[in-house]
Amino acid sequence: MKIVNIIVIKDLRIRKLESFSNEVNKKIALSVVDIIFDFAYDFRTTLILMMMKFRIFNSLIINI
Repeated sequence: MKIVNIIVIKDLRIRKLESFSNEVNKKIALSVVDIIFDFAYDFRTTLILMMMKFRIFNSLIINI
């Protein structure tokens, strides 16, 4: 049997983070946006490949 450690959010202590300059805040924000777009692109391409593998992609294409 595998034991799993569960961290409860309410039990975490609050830490005060250091203040960053505006330049660093901008770099952090752009990095987070980059990570989100990378995740979305990866999810989209993986989903399309899975749909093509199971041959459900063709049934979703609407002919105009």
